[in-house]
Amino acid sequence: MLRFKADVRLVLSLGVLFLSGFVGHTANAQSGISRAVMQQLSRQLHADSPAMRECDTNTEFNFSARAVDLNGDKQPEYLLTSASACECGQVNCAQWVYRARDTSLELLLRAEGYVLYVRPESHNGFRDLGTTSRGNAVIVDHVAYAFDGKHYARANSTIENLDTHEIKPTAQPIRFVKGASSATVSGSASLAFPDSWTFEAKRGQMLTLDLQRTSGAPLTFTLVGPSKEGGRVVADTQVKWSNRLPADGQYTILVDAKADGRAKYALTVGIR
Repeated sequence: MLRFKADVRLVLSLGVLFLSGFVGHTANAQSGISRAVMQQLSRQLHADSPAMRECDTNTEFNFSARAVDLNGDKQPEYLLTSASACECGQVNCAQWVYRARDTSLELLLRAEGYVLYVRPESHNGFRDLGTTSRGNAVIVDHVAYAFDGKHYARANSTIENLDTHEIKPTAQPIRFVKGASSATVSGSASLAFPDSWTFEAKRGQMLTLDLQRTSGAPLTFTLVGPSKEGGRVVADTQVKWSNRLPADGQYTILVDAKADGRAKYALTVGIR
């Protein structure tokens, strides 16, 4: 954790410098990539991203690009960052990774963030990648991606509170002991920096949630349904709740403090 935290600090500093000097300029003038390759990347990117294809831009290339050898074969892969309002918010922009396959380009990753970087770890012969994105003025998300043999897949993620420098997992699974119908987890949360817990369940199962504050500020939980069903809120700002679940899939419980200061808690989850 300490090593990762130090790496994050360096990445954030370098990422800001990289973006401030890179985005918004003609990409081949900054990256050393040939004009022919830039044109090929542009064609492929516009084919893969309707938003980029439809975006009106005054620049020749509405993205920036870097060539990096990710697998040690002495052939470059290409890390692209949108420089277009169509694929950028106030801070975060779309990110893509391509590799050359014969005469074509293969998309290995599409992600979002304000920096895309190469991590020191490797999986299946390719260096891991990471993104950092800003959720709000205080919270940033760090996501690591590992190569699964065909593409880059999300490996793990954390969120960081820039005010307190606390880092925690984006989500933690709730594990039930074999044969048990309930489990109790514990943690701590602060205002706008919630804990996130996930579990799998089926439609019609009875779920009971009981949140007990052990110290600090008052807390509540919010239960969010499976993303494949739209990720709708099933129960909002509760401390106790019991009902049958509306759909199959992965549910998320967000435990959040309701006042300044850190709050500790125990959450009992029963399902049958």
